[in-house]
Amino acid sequence: MFSRLAKVALALSALSVCSGATSTFVLETGEIIKGEVLTKTAEVVEVKTAYGDIKIPYMAIKSETLDEIPAAAASSSDSEIPEGATLAADEEDDGQPPTDTALAMFPDAGSTNDAKESLEARIISWQKQYRTFLQTWVPEGWSFKLRGGFTLEQTTVTKNIISLGASAKRQWDEASFSFDSFYNYETQKNAAGVETTTTDKYGASTDIKWNFLGSESHWFVSDLMSYRHDGIKKIYTQIDHGVGLGYSFTLPEWGIQWDISVGPAVRYLDAYNYDTHWVPMAILNEQLKWDITDILRLEHKGYMGMGLTTGNEGTIYIMVGLVFWPKEIVSLALRYTNDYDSINSPNAIKNEQKLILSLEIPISR
Repeated sequence: MFSRLAKVALALSALSVCSGATSTFVLETGEIIKGEVLTKTAEVVEVKTAYGDIKIPYMAIKSETLDEIPAAAASSSDSEIPEGATLAADEEDDGQPPTDTALAMFPDAGSTNDAKESLEARIISWQKQYRTFLQTWVPEGWSFKLRGGFTLEQTTVTKNIISLGASAKRQWDEASFSFDSFYNYETQKNAAGVETTTTDKYGASTDIKWNFLGSESHWFVSDLMSYRHDGIKKIYTQIDHGVGLGYSFTLPEWGIQWDISVGPAVRYLDAYNYDTHWVPMAILNEQLKWDITDILRLEHKGYMGMGLTTGNEGTIYIMVGLVFWPKEIVSLALRYTNDYDSINSPNAIKNEQKLILSLEIPISR
């Protein structure tokens, strides 16, 4: 009985040693960080360094070496074990069941902590393996993202909603390239069993930006190209190609970046009951990203194209979204979209609004 209590006491004192210990961390990038360990969670370890407190993700740590244990913690761990108590695995028990007081003081602490630490260790190990895989196979400087959502609704009508997308980005010192694609499909079946397709559209776009005044400049020129098809609005083919002059507003201390550009463009349009195929346009394109916290990001995109001949060839697209855990292996996104087209089929609405919940997988080194 006494040896059981001693073992638990040693385990508890060992946990207290973790806080306040001085360790050296070698990161996957080769950097070395040394400091006092403040806290450890399943995802990060917080370290107090000479430059301030920092949080290091476990997946970024290659190795950790314990340099020093505070004297107070060491003496406490020694003094809390009663004299004469041994921790040998073969020590004989007194054969008596533990008292109620002992059970109240140590209610299966060891088994619960062991199970939790074992799960955390497996998660951390898997994250490191995944990060190693990405560093091996993802080209340097590139980042990718996959997203997908599916909704099945059964009331007086049955709805099936599919939303898929993929994006890629490459960043250089003075330029960047981004690609984005989407596919949205929705059907609904009424009580009589008649099925109707209410959404059937897909598209892709590229955006090339160049900071022509140098990497420190906020001014840029952009080359934007987009393609889209909408089977419900009977927009068979729409291709926009434009160039623009833009400015990037940044607030690094707030985690905010807002890029906005305007310029001329040309549109090729093949749509229902529409004869003119080539249309001169003026376009406005803007993107906002705000890292509110480490686990929450606000995203916004806006695109407006206006025909310069009749003024009827108008397009407006607005997206506002919240992304939860954007820097983790899997993130959750809730996005609102508003899509307006002045030209479409007579049976389709011009203004289409959607609220989409999706899972996203960021892929980057």
